This record gives sequence, C-alpha cells and structure tokens, in this order.
Amino acid sequence: MSDQQPQPMSALGVALVGLGVLLLLPGLCALVFAAQMVATEDVVRLATRDPYFQIVLFVWAICFAVALIGALLIRYAVRRHRRQGTAS
Repeated sequence: MSDQQPQPMSALGVALVGLGVLLLLPGLCALVFAAQMVATEDVVRLATRDPYFQIVLFVWAICFAVALIGALLIRYAVRRHRRQGTAS
C-alpha cells in the first residue's frame, strides 16, 4: 500500500460544491414552509377550498427541483474529485 496524501479539491470543484449548496437553499426553505403549513393548517381544507394552494404546490415543486439539481451538482463534483485523486 502506498501512502498517498489526499489531493485538495480544485477551484472548479470548490465552485461546483458552492453552487450546489446555494441551489439546495430553495429546497430547504420550501421544506420548512411545507412542514409549517402541514403542522398548523388543515391541509385537506387548503387543497379543496383554497384557490392559491395549487400555485403554492407548483412553486414548491420548482424549489425542490432546483434543490435536486444542487444535490446532483455536489455529487458530480465529489465524484469528479475522487476520480481525479485515484487517477494520479
């Protein structure tokens, strides 16, 4: 076994992880607001009688999609870093 030192992440990798973390924030906010709404409101009444609830669900879906892109971006950056570390 060789004693290889772990390679530091490149500037591109750090930028990708930073961008991924920024993209996770809308999903976190949507999750907090969804949990608050479920805990404090009657969700069945909102879904059946509130005309704006579908718009809120659509906005939440967009926020979760952005967060998913952020998670995939972080995963890509980490895998790229690991692949470059084993290649050298």
